[in-house]
Amino acid sequence: MLLNKRLLNNAVFSALQTIVSAVLLFFLYRYLLNQLGAEQLGIWAIVLASTAIGRLTDMGFAGAVLKFVANSLVAGDNEKVARIIQTAAVSIALLLGLLAVAAFPLLELLLHWVLPDNAIQIAREILPFAIISLLFAMVSGIFQSGIDACHRMDIRNVLLISCNLIYIAATVVLVPSFGLKGVAVAQTIQSFLLLFSSFYVLRHLIPELPRIPFRWYKTEFREMVGYATNFQIGMLAGMFFDPVTKFFLAKYGDLSQTAYYEMANQLLQKARAVIVSAQQALVPEIASIRLDQQHSLVDLYKKAYGFSLILILPYYILIGLSLPIISYLWIGHDEPSFIVYGTLMTIGWFASNLSAIAYFYNIGTGALIWNTLDHILTGFINITLAAILGSYMGGVGIVVAAMLALLLANFMLVFVVQRRLSLPTTFLVPPEYRRYLLLLALGAVVASLMGIALESVTTSWMIVGVPPLVFSVVLLLVFSLEPASRQLLGRLRQRGNAS
Repeated sequence: MLLNKRLLNNAVFSALQTIVSAVLLFFLYRYLLNQLGAEQLGIWAIVLASTAIGRLTDMGFAGAVLKFVANSLVAGDNEKVARIIQTAAVSIALLLGLLAVAAFPLLELLLHWVLPDNAIQIAREILPFAIISLLFAMVSGIFQSGIDACHRMDIRNVLLISCNLIYIAATVVLVPSFGLKGVAVAQTIQSFLLLFSSFYVLRHLIPELPRIPFRWYKTEFREMVGYATNFQIGMLAGMFFDPVTKFFLAKYGDLSQTAYYEMANQLLQKARAVIVSAQQALVPEIASIRLDQQHSLVDLYKKAYGFSLILILPYYILIGLSLPIISYLWIGHDEPSFIVYGTLMTIGWFASNLSAIAYFYNIGTGALIWNTLDHILTGFINITLAAILGSYMGGVGIVVAAMLALLLANFMLVFVVQRRLSLPTTFLVPPEYRRYLLLLALGAVVASLMGIALESVTTSWMIVGVPPLVFSVVLLLVFSLEPASRQLLGRLRQRGNAS
């Protein structure tokens, strides 16, 4: 079940879309740095963060749509599917529209509090575009969840790739003439096209949908709200994580530091999404297992967790070691803020990526309260430590707070889920993988020390490529010789041939 053909197809397309998006993001931020500079990029990051409150209007509907549409399709009730999708889309559009009108003056006050005076005017100009873009993106998210519920993540990811390409092209065309406002217009165009194309595809998959989804149904609304309450509470806590970090950085640091944090964090989130997008394909598979089939749930979790652990540690080590050379290629020089912030967030997002199996297990089984507590704990730790460390350590303290919040809360989530599955505490690091993980950790230390030694001998920028190269060699040796990784690869080939 873990590696059936449908699951592999959805996982591969999800990972492909994320990789393409990461490559496009690399090009976009490099282009914007050259065209606009770090401070303008920092303004864009702050404006996007300020509109994050609008995601409150999602109310967990995207997750509810995925679950209820999938269940209704299994029951053959396509009419109910159409009612669910329309109700969710109309609800979000109305709620976000009302919130935008009410919150616009407050958002302007927030920008005045965070930004320097010379950045206020351009921030006010692009704020409406950011709000409209968010509206389009959130409604299209409902339609994308519907596509996922039809087990067509491959189509959804093709749409995302296409719209991202249009975003890049529009940005390149508009920025020379309109500056930062051109970026905002390009993103609005992208989000509208994604909205239109997602609904067009979904209507072909669900012909019962009307040409314009305008109807609202009280029964379906109450059903979804009842399920999505924990989603909403979790989102309320989780959505403030990134904006809080950026606001504190702008307050205790400067806009350039905020821009370099934004670049490092975007890099890590895109890298994380490559694996998470594949892990997310487990949700409908977990949901299809009855809760009384405990052995099946445990077996599925153990295989998914072991597979993730084997891949994730070397993945993030390689990213961390590659940050200096990424800085040269992306920014054009060795930028200390980017490297330091990136290194810290590598640790935090590693923990988040490892806990994704537990997170999606909870979604698949309906135990959303633990995901909600994870978000709340992450937000509480981040705000508390950022307020303390920011005043003493500046920008570095803010990012340390973010890293610790991710690390502590996500390991708590893994521990709780594994206890619920009656797995021993030692399964946090399964015994069969310990030697493999230890060898990788030693390889990372050797690669780092070699890079430090070379820096004391020469100042050539080419030495920054040595640590990731050395670790890659170690990784290939360990991966080919260590029984744990060889055994897992063998199971993968067997499942792939069987499907």
